[in-house]
Amino acid sequence: MLAERALEPILPSEKDFPYTVRVESTITESNGSSSMASVCGGCLALLDAGVPVKGTVAGIAMGLVLDTEEYGGDGTPLVLSDISGSEDASGDMDLKVAGNEHGITAFQMDIKVNPEKIHLIIGSGGKKVKSIIEETGVEGIETNENGLVKITARDLSSIEKSKAIIANLTLVPSVGDIYRNCEIKSIVPYGVFVEIAPGHEAFKVGDH
Repeated sequence: MLAERALEPILPSEKDFPYTVRVESTITESNGSSSMASVCGGCLALLDAGVPVKGTVAGIAMGLVLDTEEYGGDGTPLVLSDISGSEDASGDMDLKVAGNEHGITAFQMDIKVNPEKIHLIIGSGGKKVKSIIEETGVEGIETNENGLVKITARDLSSIEKSKAIIANLTLVPSVGDIYRNCEIKSIVPYGVFVEIAPGHEAFKVGDH
């Protein structure tokens, strides 16, 4: 579906090319992004078949590793190009992007959350995930039992909005974390309730 969305904008109109077009991608091994391989191969196949496409499209998968010290780095977040399977498994995010010099035709961002928090994203009967889709304008959000969340959209801003909502839903506060501009929800004789993120309230006696 991601590859189809990426290639669709370059297809000729029915008026210019009144024929049925079928592009099939068979992936025999996946040590990288099979969807982005399908974008590149699919575009080449269309050109080879003589379909008068409006332009060419290519795709690439980018990876992000936040805690590089764990892998021998200096702690600086690392962006990886054209990630392999092992890099994808060890990384914190996977962004697939397709397009050409005129613009982007498809996006998909994969982020990893605590598997135990997946139900917070889905919500009762899928209500929460549907509300996130409606609020942010993304095309779809897929969740996996291993904690992988796939966000698909036609623009980066809607992906970032949904990513922020999901990050807040799955937030796990740690001792020593600093939260700024937080709303005080209530003041009681024994302390103050402060919302550090939507749905997450921390209670600390005497804190400012």
